[in-house]
Amino acid sequence: MKKLTIPLIYSGMLLMSMPTFGLSNPSDEPIPKRVFIRIEIKKNPFPDSLQVFFWESLLDIPTDLPQAKIQNHFLTSGNMFEGSRESKVLDWTSPPISKSAFLTIKNGRYDLLDKIIIQPGDSVRIGFDLEKGQTLFSGPSAEKFRAQHSLQMSWDEWKFSIDPAMLTSNKRFWASSSKDSIAYYQAIQKKSSVHRSIEPLVSLEDKIKYLDRQLGADYTQHPVWSQLQPFKHLLEKDFFQALQTELMGKILFEPVDLFRKTYEDNPEYLALFHRYFMDSIPVIPSNAVDSPHFLEYLYTQKVVNSAVTKKPFRDLLTFQSQALNDALEVKFISQNFRRFSDSNAQFEKTLARVSDPFLHELIAKMFAAQKIGAPIAKLPLWDYEGNEIFLNDHKGKFLLLSFWLPGCSASESAYRHKVSEVDKQFQFSEKLEVIYVGSSKDHQRWLDLVSQSIYSPSSGVNYRSSQDEQSFLSYYDIRSFPTMMLIDPDGRMVNNGNFLYSTQGLINYLENQIQEYYKHQP
Repeated sequence: MKKLTIPLIYSGMLLMSMPTFGLSNPSDEPIPKRVFIRIEIKKNPFPDSLQVFFWESLLDIPTDLPQAKIQNHFLTSGNMFEGSRESKVLDWTSPPISKSAFLTIKNGRYDLLDKIIIQPGDSVRIGFDLEKGQTLFSGPSAEKFRAQHSLQMSWDEWKFSIDPAMLTSNKRFWASSSKDSIAYYQAIQKKSSVHRSIEPLVSLEDKIKYLDRQLGADYTQHPVWSQLQPFKHLLEKDFFQALQTELMGKILFEPVDLFRKTYEDNPEYLALFHRYFMDSIPVIPSNAVDSPHFLEYLYTQKVVNSAVTKKPFRDLLTFQSQALNDALEVKFISQNFRRFSDSNAQFEKTLARVSDPFLHELIAKMFAAQKIGAPIAKLPLWDYEGNEIFLNDHKGKFLLLSFWLPGCSASESAYRHKVSEVDKQFQFSEKLEVIYVGSSKDHQRWLDLVSQSIYSPSSGVNYRSSQDEQSFLSYYDIRSFPTMMLIDPDGRMVNNGNFLYSTQGLINYLENQIQEYYKHQP
């Protein structure tokens, strides 16, 4: 069994964009309006602040791009004259917007509301009672927010209610450890109306039957779909249709992505592909380009199509809507540019193809940051003492940057099995240095993790960054971990993440880069 991805030779490109694509007549543009949200929160103890993530538009959910504007807002005490005596409060006002935008409200690592659609002129009061586990809405736009919160709750409840399925070719999938074996048999024995149990699908026949059911299901019969219908007469038509398209994309994406992840090269899977990817494509809503989840569904379907038919991704972008073609091409480059050995050429091809001015500018900015051969940006990192450090200070040798995230098992594995071995190989080299960059807002937590040598050696060169808007990680769009980057002795980008090598392969690659560079030095 193998995960289905687009071969690089059949790759297109794509960045990401917002729901405001397309050329329009300025005289038809609506007057921009602000959104006002009053937040009241109850919790013991109270949080000091809430984080608000605002997207003027949103194209790509996996890469969360375009990047959100992130604001940390400190809460103030409520008072009895406003009916909020036992609460902390916050008033948030958006920048002026002329079309739908997206909003997430966080309490630290926890989402209180996630990617809620907001529209010009919306006004709402939201009560987060974290002691009772309630979210309340009031005000002129309450039904819009209540509908979206209700759908999110219904979606989570549906996921919670179903038995997880595992499509595997390993007949002894449960036997990787004695702990897993015991847990698996206990789950089988406990299975009841309230105890879930994983559904292992090992035989090809069982997998095909399961996928056939999932791919062939009518999205309008999905349990969550019925939860949207009561809001039809409570919401304006265009807003209801926006929620409908989002939910439709979310439902359709699930089985298509499962097919992609579990694809096997055999006649049975190929028959499913022809049935559901070639002969049965649902009607695309007119507002699809404004729906992040529907775009992700269309994108994944094209990924599968490209991988199975061996047709270049770009050749499959034949929608009548140029805005839709632009959005999907930009989506592709944003999710895959680090996999390209010729990323500069791929960016240039996309810039030549995308006609939407906003998307074109978005891609151009991304290309400027990711361009191979470009000088590294002068953006600060922080050392042990909290001092600002710039990579320009390390000029004169190759720099292999290893980016890690606290709590990320893949980051831990990459360090233990690959990066640490590379570091040992070059530890006495005067031509290459390995630098470890941890993503964390909490300096003390970062220090504690470095001292434990989980993701980097405590004796190594360790710096810290964060995901703030103006940070090194944000500028270079480093959102998945682990990620690596190679910079040459002149401070120029050599590789922005295309390190698909074994440990020895990576060592050989680095030695070749060093040899090639110094061959041309006086």
